[in-house]
Amino acid sequence: MTPLLTTASVYLCTDINPRASVCTFATGRQNKVPLDPITCDLSKPLMTRLRHCVDIILFNPPYVPTLHEESFHAQDSAGIPASWAGGLDGMEVTNCFLENIGDLLTNNGKFYLVALAQNNIPEICEKIRNKFNMNGRIALQRRTGGEHLSIICFSRS
Repeated sequence: MTPLLTTASVYLCTDINPRASVCTFATGRQNKVPLDPITCDLSKPLMTRLRHCVDIILFNPPYVPTLHEESFHAQDSAGIPASWAGGLDGMEVTNCFLENIGDLLTNNGKFYLVALAQNNIPEICEKIRNKFNMNGRIALQRRTGGEHLSIICFSRS
């Protein structure tokens, strides 16, 4: 990892799993990037303080389609399955977070989302365009095992 910006920046990272937060901190330290992991549910405890202050959001949600119950229990337990169990269309956790991006991002902010082809990327782009007036484009695509992953970059025109 290399520093993205040369000016003073704060790199906040959130994860529902405490062990993931510890690993995130260690990864930052090893790469000389001052990451500040916070163990919490998405961005909920940060919403008031970060309102329209975030320049870049990177979101790697649990995107694998699963039964709703499996996703619910995974998120409730905050264990390893919470990192991948995404609910019926793989979008249950993502949809919860999408409600907050307009309140978090600055006017020139960018939002990067990791998604599977099965998550219906055109529908995601349309939803964000209609709700937040942000256009989406595929920034990167990769195949890993049976997954076809995309990173979608959203920004206001």
